[in-house]
Amino acid sequence: MRNARLTTGLMALMVILLLPACSKKEEGPSEGASPSTSVEQKNTPAAPSPPAQPMATKSGEKVYNGICFSCHDSGVAGAPKLGDRAAWSQRIPEGVDTLVLSVINGKGAMPPKGGETTLNEKEIKAAVEYMVDKAR
Repeated sequence: MRNARLTTGLMALMVILLLPACSKKEEGPSEGASPSTSVEQKNTPAAPSPPAQPMATKSGEKVYNGICFSCHDSGVAGAPKLGDRAAWSQRIPEGVDTLVLSVINGKGAMPPKGGETTLNEKEIKAAVEYMVDKAR
């Protein structure tokens, strides 16, 4: 089970790191489109976008199980393992806010936001609190 989660997590991390390279799009008319079609499309005003809805905040456990586990379950690259009191005892005194800043900015081998750029500060804080609670 742990090996499957680790493999899945590492694959997810690879996808996250490689995804930006795949999203680059060439500019210019699409294949098969006539030049007049491209000009018409550029001059047509776009329909107004609906107002952005606030995204639901994920729980700390859900964030952990979605991304953090891939390193913190096994201790990859020195990541403190979930529930490892000795490893977390050095970090907990720094305070949750300091730990949250470490996640937001990245630390050591951990990329900013643990590689999951869609996480907001509340979700990161919830994940940090979840991991700290498991180490107490």
